[in-house]
Amino acid sequence: MSSGDDRDASVNGGSKDADPFELGNRHAERGEMDQAEEAYRRADENGHGTAAAYAGVFAEARGDFDEAQDAYRRADERGDGFGALRLGLLSAARGDWDEAKDAYARADERGHEQPPFDPRSLRSKRPTPEGQPVAVADGRPAFANPVLIGAVTVLIAIIAVFLAYNANTGLPFVPTKELRVDIANGSNLVVGNDVRSGGFRVGVISDMKPVRLPNGQIGAQLIVHLD
Repeated sequence: MSSGDDRDASVNGGSKDADPFELGNRHAERGEMDQAEEAYRRADENGHGTAAAYAGVFAEARGDFDEAQDAYRRADERGDGFGALRLGLLSAARGDWDEAKDAYARADERGHEQPPFDPRSLRSKRPTPEGQPVAVADGRPAFANPVLIGAVTVLIAIIAVFLAYNANTGLPFVPTKELRVDIANGSNLVVGNDVRSGGFRVGVISDMKPVRLPNGQIGAQLIVHLD
């Protein structure tokens, strides 16, 4: 090999006979993702399990989920733990929970090392045909996010407390008819008392205030909401 070829091989991360997988790792560590993907693809063609999984991550980042799933399956079949993990994530995102569960079990049994690049940085954005970046799913179902689950739980609790607090004055969004009833003495009544007819609850006293009756005495006016 000439001296010029030696310099070219040195720039590319090693000699032409270097292991493609290790070459891909060196490119990935330097942030040379296009060269890293190409090296991982060559290593995958040579039967390397982890290289197939890494190639699948790149395919998934481009939105080619079928190609990614095929790559993860090859890695899984070759006994790679990271490939099984990625297959489980992608299967769960597609709703195939049985396959995801089995893949997770194999990944847990085999174990795996983290790749020399951050898969999330590859998945965070990818170009559209017009060149505009769009968000890419991270491979997990939306409701697998614990922050989202917590927010929904808190919202439900707030609504439940609100309804319980207002139960004595009637439920919201239920149509009612308002009546005003003047009585001589309302000392035995309080706001929130039930209004019953024939033993059945038909409404509630929502407010009370003093009024002057036609005979000149001070009585009470009940504001009643009937269902």
